[in-house]
Amino acid sequence: MSDLRPLPLEVWQQIFGYLAVRDLKTALRVCHDWCQLIVGTTSLINRMQLRISRETTLDHRSSGIRFVLARKVCLFKTKILSVDPWWPALGALLNDLDLRECQLVVPTLLVMLRQSPNLVRLTLDKVQYLELEDAVAADFQLNRLEYLSLGMTNGPRIVDVLRPACPALKSFAFSARESVPSEREVIELVRGVQGTLEELFVPINAVGRALLAMDRLKLRAVNLNRVEPEIILDVCRMQPDLQILDVRVSRLDDSQLCEIGQLLPNLRQLITNLDGIQHQEPRFLSAMPTLEQLIVSPGGRDFQQIESLGDFQCRKLKSLQLSWVILHSEEDAWKLLNRSRNIETLKLQECVFPQWSKFVDGLNALRSLKRLTLNTVTVSNWTNSARWVVNDSTKCLRLWNLQIPKAQLVQLLSAFPALEELHLCHMPVVDDGVVLELPRLFPRLRRLLIWECSNWKASLRHVSEHLPALVVLKYKFGPVTVRGMQLRAQRYDLRRGKFDWCENIMAKLYGLFGYYN
Repeated sequence: MSDLRPLPLEVWQQIFGYLAVRDLKTALRVCHDWCQLIVGTTSLINRMQLRISRETTLDHRSSGIRFVLARKVCLFKTKILSVDPWWPALGALLNDLDLRECQLVVPTLLVMLRQSPNLVRLTLDKVQYLELEDAVAADFQLNRLEYLSLGMTNGPRIVDVLRPACPALKSFAFSARESVPSEREVIELVRGVQGTLEELFVPINAVGRALLAMDRLKLRAVNLNRVEPEIILDVCRMQPDLQILDVRVSRLDDSQLCEIGQLLPNLRQLITNLDGIQHQEPRFLSAMPTLEQLIVSPGGRDFQQIESLGDFQCRKLKSLQLSWVILHSEEDAWKLLNRSRNIETLKLQECVFPQWSKFVDGLNALRSLKRLTLNTVTVSNWTNSARWVVNDSTKCLRLWNLQIPKAQLVQLLSAFPALEELHLCHMPVVDDGVVLELPRLFPRLRRLLIWECSNWKASLRHVSEHLPALVVLKYKFGPVTVRGMQLRAQRYDLRRGKFDWCENIMAKLYGLFGYYN
């Protein structure tokens, strides 16, 4: 039995708060006092998750699950045949249930929800609902449920089934895949919770029209994709308190975006495309002085061509993400960076611009930059006449499929000596020489991912031995032949202190590495 008395309870809670989830689970089994402390501390027990990410069948033989202490359950590709006797004890603790690509009958789903009275978040993504046509609507209410997200494959009637159980939703999200719930079902659900709803992410044109008739609706965030520009403007007039707006509409031009900025004085996040501003310089940023995050994405794979991002001063802009954008101006493409110096996150994906040196000038101006991602960026002229300025604020750098000359890559890496996380993926220029320099360049590096580059085993062993702060090292090589055996991937396990080899079995590859974010 451990004695907790020598230290105040708040100190113990702070100590346990530094533990990783895996170590926290171990601490649960040390003694009764530690278990009670962790279970009784909301911030600690909320980190506990039950995650089943294999093709598994759950039935009456899964009774051992009921002894799991978890606030969140995430089931992936799981077939749920029965929830008795293991679900009641588990469901009573839950505040977050996430089912993805699972199979179950609707009555079983309703039993799970009924026995989870404290549920706050519910996600049903690509779930195959069996026997849905004969299902009846829920006859209970989840009064604490605030967040509902649906991504459907079959079974559009699930909205009608769940609607009575959701009396006080604050956020409702729906993503269409192979089938779409009827407009009537979604509108009825939104109308029933308009007194509490704050976030609505349902890209259906008829729903946008229906919002105009809901006078009790006070939205903070809304997705109006696939909605006509005129309706978007009407919704903005009725919802002046909107802070997050997603309007990737092909016919939305620059003047309409400017009007949106004038209608929404508190707009903080805008997701849009530039299809209506092709071969121009957008002016709408001048009408959005409170904007903190701008995401430019076409929603597809068609390039958007503009002259530059404009020459505006966005003092509050902290995050800028551009996808599938071609910038034509050689001199003014990145003036926005020079005048928006509070940007902390910059992400470019599938972008094209003419001058690397002008981009370097823009990066040098971002003294608060913390995260930089360059994914499949094409540059016409890599010649760098600009001088890099060292930035100690940047902690995360992710480079994917970047056809950058080696000299420019070394300059780029050298500009961020305080990095704690580095991703180098699909970059042939990253060889053993580059990798061997990493310990000198980044003494505080904690996470390193190298994915299909040109380096080899010895350089990674050197990195693992000369980076004392490194806790995560993940990598994948292209197929190579060693001693007559074709190998597909490796990883270095920092805990066991040795290299693991994985034969050419692609089915095991993602199980070996998991997600690398």
